[in-house]
Amino acid sequence: MPTKTPEDIIIQALQGALVAYPQEDDMECEWIAHEQCMHVAKTIVSELAAKGFEIVRK
Repeated sequence: MPTKTPEDIIIQALQGALVAYPQEDDMECEWIAHEQCMHVAKTIVSELAAKGFEIVRK
């Protein structure tokens, strides 16, 4: 099993947690797109690195 990157783990967490909820009368839910989760994950990792934080495996 390949080692997951911090981005992969953040993407999984975002996909599991973020759902676009339906409008008042619209009963359909739509999951946040994988590409959007990838963008947010990369931004989070970049911001952490810029602030001097480092993600390391325990």
